[in-house]
Amino acid sequence: MRIKRSNFVSKFLLPYLLVLVIPIAIGTTIYQKTISVIETETARSNMTLLNQSKEIIDRRLDELDRIVQQIMLDPNLITYQYMEHPFDGSNTARTIEMKKSLVNYNLFNTFISNYYVLFSSSKLVMTPTSVYDLPTFYQQVLQRGDWNYETWTNLTIDQYHSRSIEPASAYTIEGKERQMVTYIQSLGLPSHTYATVVMLIDNQEFAKLLRGLDISDGGYAYIADQNGQIISYIADDDQPAAAPAFRRFPDAGGTIFPSAQTGNVMTTYTTSSYNGWTYVVSQPAHIALQKATYIKNTMIAIFVLSLAAGLIIAILMAYRSFRPVRFLFQTIDSLKINNDALLQEMEKQRPMLRFAFFERLLKGELPHADDRNPVMERLGIRLDGSAYRVAVVSLCDDRLRLRSELLPDPDLLHVKFKDIVSRLGDAVYVHELNGNRAALIFSSPAGPADDGAAEYRAGEERFLRNLMVEMHKEMYGNPSVGLGNAYADPEQLPLSYREAQQALDYTMGRGMSGLVHFHDLPQNNSSYSYPPEVEMKLVNAIKVGHQGDVKAVFAGLLHENMEKRNLSAVMMKLLLNDLKGTVAKLGDQIAIDDPKLAGQIQTLLAPADRPEDAQETMRAIERTCLHISDIVDRRKKSHNDQLLTNVMQMIHEQYRSSSFSLGVVAETFRISEVYVSYFIKEQTGVTFSEYVERLRMEQAKAMLMDDRYSVKDIAEQVGYNSSNTFCRAFKRMNGVSTTDYKKATAGV
Repeated sequence: MRIKRSNFVSKFLLPYLLVLVIPIAIGTTIYQKTISVIETETARSNMTLLNQSKEIIDRRLDELDRIVQQIMLDPNLITYQYMEHPFDGSNTARTIEMKKSLVNYNLFNTFISNYYVLFSSSKLVMTPTSVYDLPTFYQQVLQRGDWNYETWTNLTIDQYHSRSIEPASAYTIEGKERQMVTYIQSLGLPSHTYATVVMLIDNQEFAKLLRGLDISDGGYAYIADQNGQIISYIADDDQPAAAPAFRRFPDAGGTIFPSAQTGNVMTTYTTSSYNGWTYVVSQPAHIALQKATYIKNTMIAIFVLSLAAGLIIAILMAYRSFRPVRFLFQTIDSLKINNDALLQEMEKQRPMLRFAFFERLLKGELPHADDRNPVMERLGIRLDGSAYRVAVVSLCDDRLRLRSELLPDPDLLHVKFKDIVSRLGDAVYVHELNGNRAALIFSSPAGPADDGAAEYRAGEERFLRNLMVEMHKEMYGNPSVGLGNAYADPEQLPLSYREAQQALDYTMGRGMSGLVHFHDLPQNNSSYSYPPEVEMKLVNAIKVGHQGDVKAVFAGLLHENMEKRNLSAVMMKLLLNDLKGTVAKLGDQIAIDDPKLAGQIQTLLAPADRPEDAQETMRAIERTCLHISDIVDRRKKSHNDQLLTNVMQMIHEQYRSSSFSLGVVAETFRISEVYVSYFIKEQTGVTFSEYVERLRMEQAKAMLMDDRYSVKDIAEQVGYNSSNTFCRAFKRMNGVSTTDYKKATAGV
């Protein structure tokens, strides 16, 4: 028995352990080398990011120096800095001239948030757009943290500065609190300064350069000047901390690797030769070396699994038939995980796509149902009622301030607004607008002229009034809502949206609040109606050859300007001139060689030798537009016929090639694959793939009746890479296999 046991150990366990020792020894060596390599790579990566940040900031600060030099060398500034009474006599003109000479640099230099020129003699503050006296400026425009006026002027005016940069501090600028880095340059002598240039740089400009560094779990990064002041810093958001302490380093750049002396922290630093600033990133060792930790854990796991597998391999052999099943389960789980991830990613993109859809819808860029309906179906949007209208809501009352814990941040306002709307009901769509506004899009089953229309309109207004009550409770203001008219066609949603905007602008402009209907606004008959979106709709309809849309636009213009409004002769003439201008622009944009059309346009644009009949002139303009639209439509149809002939010829010539595809057709005719697919489906009634497959099947059936060809030969000659693929396609298309078909047609 002892011999048998010894043989078992020597033949089974010992050889396995001997083999196992080799990869363990190799893995240990590789792990040690990997730690060293990863430390070096992490240090190099951090140093690269720090150097990139340093170079960008050095370049930006050099731009600031050059801009300040330009300001200091301004002749107006050189003479104006000594003026003590800026508004006496001709000094007022010099003051205005001084302000005009200041260039608005922040329009083309995003690094500069704003800048100010402070004059100690005249006690004025100038910007490219405004002039303030110093006390008013500090009280109403700009304040630094809890500093009083004297402390601030002592820093900026009483002290002499040469390219001084103050660390990031809290500023209140026009009521909004922001973190700013301050650049100060004095004009004059150290003993007496006559003017000071103060430039504000948003701290985010520095912080965003450092955010590429991994500072999670207690790490931090900072920029310090040559005196050790922390100009800007970022820290782990999960563990917010005060500004880190400045640390001096032995040389201009390098890396201090983790050790017990460094608190198990890895620090990389570099110093700018331009201004002596130090750029530092400090990371906990497990963050800096997380790849090495992963490799270590992986190796331990492999060792444990290998050892366990060696000890129980005899048992597992009995269950080897289970391996395919286990592999199948793993594959299914992997597919499920990938599918869930894909669904989550699609769901993340949905809000952005819905926003873009509503933006185009309200601007009138989706006038046709063929453009709208497929997008709405994919995004889960239902606008299938019989009446449509838009309301525009002001989310912030300009006459009130929100509570300190709810500052009027636009994102916060929109989130709270959507929450309120979702609680009140889900039969309305919300679309965010610029300027603290939001649009509500209603659709109801009753059309504007139906029996139940009044009840649905009243329900929408009750919803809006309840919404204003909830907004007043939770957003601390008196909300205003502009409501457009209801229309039977979703194509007129842009018109309802414009009416709602006009109603809200009317209300806000008069300091009122509440719900205002567009139809309740006082009608202004002194001007005509030909808004830009109507002109765009007319131009687009002509360019695509939709004569029905052209007629609809002119019918709307006639109704709006000749039936609803009592226009003066001057206003009617201006309207007709605008319409003629549209025709003239179309004539330039669409190159049409048609003598009759050229004569029509020339006659239409020629000066009238007698008073015009407004309605007849409008009809003449409409006929000209319809003529252009008809020419465009015929040209498009002719082009489509030629394109269809060429595409069909190419398909019939190349369908036998296995490499023939939709992309080949698109590349040949230099058009997109999406358009080729849509064009073929529109012209033939079937998709490109279906059409090509039918051609291949017809050719295959003819060849199957000839005994000289095998199935493999037929598959290759009709465009399939393998006979298996061909056989599956043949059975799917014809309902029988190639063998059965060959038998059924034998002797025919």
